[in-house]
Amino acid sequence: MTVQTQVPGWAVDDVRRRMDARPQWAPPRVAGVVAATAVLSFLGVFAAVRAGKQADEQSTGRARYWVAFGATMLVKWTVMVAVSSAVTGG
Repeated sequence: MTVQTQVPGWAVDDVRRRMDARPQWAPPRVAGVVAATAVLSFLGVFAAVRAGKQADEQSTGRARYWVAFGATMLVKWTVMVAVSSAVTGG
């Protein structure tokens, strides 16, 4: 004979109702990662990590923040090399 105990507040219907009633926040914006990376260079990785964690908590995925970080670093370094070559004449 098995005795089934019901934990108060953990019935399936209660959990579903709470999940539907929880506040929904917008995922972090990619522009924040781009701006932080453009200004802070490699320290922009902290913005990407933070935004990725927040997005993961909301189940929206973190890949776009790492793509934004990588693309911004690539553009920044490309511009820096082009300007340096133009200035030095080489």
